[in-house]
Amino acid sequence: MTTPRRTRTSAAVTRERMLDAGLAMLAAEGLVPSVAHITIERAILAAGVPRSSGYHAWTIREHDGTPQDMFQRELIHRAISSSAGDKSLDTLGTEVIAVLASLDGASPRRIRDELVRVAGNAHYATCLADQTLAVSMALLATSTTAVDDPLAADVLGWMREAEDRWRATLAGEVFRPFTRFLGLVPRSDLAADLFWDRFVTAVNALGAGLLPRVAIVDEAVLQGIVVTDPDGHTSEWSLFAVALDALIERFFEPAVAPAPA
Repeated sequence: MTTPRRTRTSAAVTRERMLDAGLAMLAAEGLVPSVAHITIERAILAAGVPRSSGYHAWTIREHDGTPQDMFQRELIHRAISSSAGDKSLDTLGTEVIAVLASLDGASPRRIRDELVRVAGNAHYATCLADQTLAVSMALLATSTTAVDDPLAADVLGWMREAEDRWRATLAGEVFRPFTRFLGLVPRSDLAADLFWDRFVTAVNALGAGLLPRVAIVDEAVLQGIVVTDPDGHTSEWSLFAVALDALIERFFEPAVAPAPA
């Protein structure tokens, strides 16, 4: 009996089949968080510490991992804990003081618009310059797709802790006093127990969605939006500041002055 001759598959077809299989595996298994290129050896050299001391420092009896595992795990934790938050708050304070000093006698609406514009632009620029924030966002994206990966589960836990802290800081130290100064209160139809969590989460999601677009969208789309206010003043807004202004419009309303006694 003659054995059927196997037809040779072209390299192009083989590549396509393997890519299809790889995509199916990615969809099923997801990505895993990794800083594999930042090895303990590289860190020892960059830090200028003795090699033996470097390995000993990451030999942790309570954990089964190697010094390399322990170093990279804590590196990821530190990257998540370090964010642009504190830098952004410092910048915002300086910018807001400058705006108030320059708008003495301006209409309340112009002061409100200028504060939102300057604060939005400053926050976006600070976050854009912080590579650690970009790393944290990448770790979050990969961890949400990973299936049954212990490190991914830890990463998501650290991200939740960081998000909770930053949300509380933004609400308590930025937007509560900011909106109160502008004479705004939560809209009555939205003023529920979770109002501030929802508003600040929307602000965070706005930034997280726009920042990665810098690599794939023309800068002219994200920056340099010229807006003319009702008084005829023109100013440049970032797309983040424009969208932040829209969020404030939707979530807040002017406070009603109490009726005279």
